[in-house]
Amino acid sequence: KGKKNFFQPNKNIKKIIENVFNCKIEKFNSAINICIRKRNKIKKNDDRTNYLRDGNVANFVYIIKYLIKNYNYKIFITGDVNSINLKHKNLFYYKEFKNKISKDFYQLSIQSLTKFHIMNSGGSNQIMKFNNGKFLYIDCWPPVSFTPDSIILFKNIFKKKKKMSIFNYIKMFEKECLKYKKEQNLKISNMIFLKYYYAKNYLISSNNKEQVLQSLKEFLIFISNKKKLNFKNKSFNKISKFYQKILTDNKCLLSGGNS
Repeated sequence: KGKKNFFQPNKNIKKIIENVFNCKIEKFNSAINICIRKRNKIKKNDDRTNYLRDGNVANFVYIIKYLIKNYNYKIFITGDVNSINLKHKNLFYYKEFKNKISKDFYQLSIQSLTKFHIMNSGGSNQIMKFNNGKFLYIDCWPPVSFTPDSIILFKNIFKKKKKMSIFNYIKMFEKECLKYKKEQNLKISNMIFLKYYYAKNYLISSNNKEQVLQSLKEFLIFISNKKKLNFKNKSFNKISKFYQKILTDNKCLLSGGNS
């Protein structure tokens, strides 16, 4: 962590990438990788800790349409969805290149070369994290983990059909951790983490369009060289000093779209 690009293709692979995508390597630096997590489209997905991390494709469509209308970024779709019913000169899918390269080659090329990433939570962010990427996480779960250089929009949570504040849920998690502070060990830590991850007595739902677009606008400021993002927003002031320190140390923003 700290190197400009920990993972990067060698010279020969760079030439192949330029030929396949008809794009100079430098152009990928300002492109946006949109990585969609949709495990249910691939296999049976009964594990709640798994499918709660899946995203709502409609929310990515809102993002793509907004970017296409207002900006000139090259946009590459990666992850579990190969294509969306949208066409534009700046929008690229794997199916356009499947006769030339494998999906793994496509994903690794995009995720190791682009600097800006919009995605759901999950292990697919590892390469991008080591390459010091900037992230927008939407439909994100669980609400107890944070990634450096990111803007995070957590999923909505309901208790007995009544919407509750995600900030209250984070406070509940922190309170339970403190309750076991004297006897804390890996087993207890894991038990508490999974309890709040599963959220068995709660309904967890995807973000709505307004939340997503508000978070996107914050992300566009974050990756811009013209404006500075205010990391100490209203969401920042709704969490404890312990979590505030984590956010500031990691240059991480709790989006104003969080309810």
